[in-house]
Amino acid sequence: MLSVIVTTLNSEQALLHSFSSLVPATAEGIVRDVLVIDRGSTDATRTLADAAGANWVSSADAEPNIVELALDHTHRGEWLLFIRPDVMLESGWHNEAMAFIERCQRAGSDHQLAVLRYQSDDFGLKVRATEKLVNFAAQTIGLTHPCQGLLASRASLARHGKRRAKLSATTPAQILRALRAGRPTTLRSAAIRIASPQA
Repeated sequence: MLSVIVTTLNSEQALLHSFSSLVPATAEGIVRDVLVIDRGSTDATRTLADAAGANWVSSADAEPNIVELALDHTHRGEWLLFIRPDVMLESGWHNEAMAFIERCQRAGSDHQLAVLRYQSDDFGLKVRATEKLVNFAAQTIGLTHPCQGLLASRASLARHGKRRAKLSATTPAQILRALRAGRPTTLRSAAIRIASPQA
């Protein structure tokens, strides 16, 4: 049902957590394949991706059109989930994603888009305030954070994505803006931004 697309650049440290959060959905057959679009990593990102069984595409472009690459190199998912490598998905996220997809299918609305609720792994009142602000902006005016990901149907992206998503659309939020699709549905499940290690 789902293909997951991750764009990487020297992402080995965070990618392990990101991949781990996909395991339950993969075990249940919801995530059918994972595509890593790499922008020139020189660390062990590819080794980690290979070990996880992800497909790998190297892009010579500093700002690859990830919509076009995703449509060309994933074939098993009817819906595509774009996430960043520094994000792990909250436990149970796939159940809510499937409920959203089934709702769209019943309504014949494959053009609908969804993002996940933003959350940070960092501590502090300022971080919590930022979370509230980001989620408020997404829910009211459709201004999303790159870490919120993007869930979109293959059919909808095939109709519009290659034409509208420019080379600069390298993050889920940029894809959403390029598609000019309006305000997406914000799922209750969180996309958790992985905290940077403290020196």
